[in-house]
Amino acid sequence: MLKGERGTRVREALIEAVAVLEAHLYLTGELTEELVSEIQALYSLATGPQSDAEFSRWLPPLREKIEAIRRHYDCRLSERAIRLMANKIASDKPGYAGVEKRVLAKWFLNYARRFPRWPNIPLHARVIFNTDRSRPSAESVLVLEAELFRDVELTWDRAVEIMGDGLAFVEREASRQRDLQAWLRLTVMSIFQCVEAYLNGLAYGCFHGFHDRLSSKEHWLLTEWDPKDNRMRFVPFERKAKSYPTLCAKYYLGTSVDLSTDPDVLNLIGDGKKLRDSVAHLSPLMDERSEHSKVARMAGMGPEAVEPVLRSAVAYIVKVEQWLGRDPTLSVPWLRALV
Repeated sequence: MLKGERGTRVREALIEAVAVLEAHLYLTGELTEELVSEIQALYSLATGPQSDAEFSRWLPPLREKIEAIRRHYDCRLSERAIRLMANKIASDKPGYAGVEKRVLAKWFLNYARRFPRWPNIPLHARVIFNTDRSRPSAESVLVLEAELFRDVELTWDRAVEIMGDGLAFVEREASRQRDLQAWLRLTVMSIFQCVEAYLNGLAYGCFHGFHDRLSSKEHWLLTEWDPKDNRMRFVPFERKAKSYPTLCAKYYLGTSVDLSTDPDVLNLIGDGKKLRDSVAHLSPLMDERSEHSKVARMAGMGPEAVEPVLRSAVAYIVKVEQWLGRDPTLSVPWLRALV
């Protein structure tokens, strides 16, 4: 074996080890600014004019670091696969990329080392990575319904600010009246977007967790798919509100949950949905044929109509979490009572 060939081979092994270490640090969120600098320094050394002996001396400590981080997070992907995944997530363009918990949980069996709340995070949540490898990688965890609850909080807070003047609705200036109703309408829409996102998250977790045990009917219910026509068939909100928690309780706990008489469920799918529909499905032409005026409901919307819906939405999510044997303070820590 020629010295040049040996040197090239050792050099390549060293460069490969640095790349593998970088990929592991990146995917586990440990690629801090300090480590980014260290990785760059290692790349510089590996491509420098050093001797074979020096290259060989640096390689074992790198291999030890790689093995240590693999054990720490219980990594189940090969080193080649880890590099491929890191390269797929990272990008030359600055920004962010999300990877579902369902996927990361297969790559790393002990990802709770990165996020201690990991066992209580829903399966559909996404870990957000900075695509720029020159900056720290895993930034946060994105839970879709939690983000939508921020919409509820912000819109309701704006409505409360206006109501804080202590005036009756008719006593306010016209512009303030319209502002209040705008924030109330947005609150109602945000409430239902949040609750439906929460329900869809339940469906996602149940579908992927018990895919092989679901009946065909349950399968299509959770995926909102019509196999006969091979197209999406959206499940009505009121059916989701009753069926999804029931189905989850069946598979997660082996128990039965009956939501048909729960007051918060009835309020959401009853008066709450009518309020939502008066905004989402407003039609003057259809209003003429209806005995219940959506236009009047939308135009006359006040806090006395919105508050019970907001209260029921929060209570409903808390109840579902409890029905599924979870601690809401851990599973939905983003949720809070607003009224």
